Amino acid sequence: MAIPIPRDPGLDLSDVPRHWLAGNPVATAISNGINLMFPHGERFFVRSVHHYLDQIHDPVLRAQVKAFFKQEGHHAHAHDKLNEILEQRVRIDKYLDFRFRSFIVITQKDIADYYRDVYVPRFKSRYPERIVKTLPEARDEIEKSLTESKVESDIDNFLDTARERAEIVVLNPM
Repeated sequence: MAIPIPRDPGLDLSDVPRHWLAGNPVATAISNGINLMFPHGERFFVRSVHHYLDQIHDPVLRAQVKAFFKQEGHHAHAHDKLNEILEQRVRIDKYLDFRFRSFIVITQKDIADYYRDVYVPRFKSRYPERIVKTLPEARDEIEKSLTESKVESDIDNFLDTARERAEIVVLNPM
């Protein structure tokens, strides 16, 4: 039986897209939830096996177990890095909710206008053979889209204003 060779995948997870699983927010959220548990499970398993390490007298099996510990350490580290990114995104989402989303008002007129002027024409051009959802059926989807569009616009305006107010001071000219 071979001894596993621990690999450090050296993953850079810093630019993982927000909805990384097929662009699907629900699938991404479920997978993220499962991934949050992996480091705890891996560490529990390693501790459980380590408890019996002194009872393993076969040198090959002992080497395999130690290599397993190393590999699981690499796995746990990769999961921890992903969890840090997820935690940061949750903090950012909470801030965006507080700073921007909670103050956005989308009126029924906004939704109806968007439905008539954007939603229906876009749907008909993309899916000419399908029946267009009615306004009540599409209302939640449209409201979410309009809200996120407004959040994006408000963030852009916020950043533009911050850039305009920013002052750069050269302390030591070269």
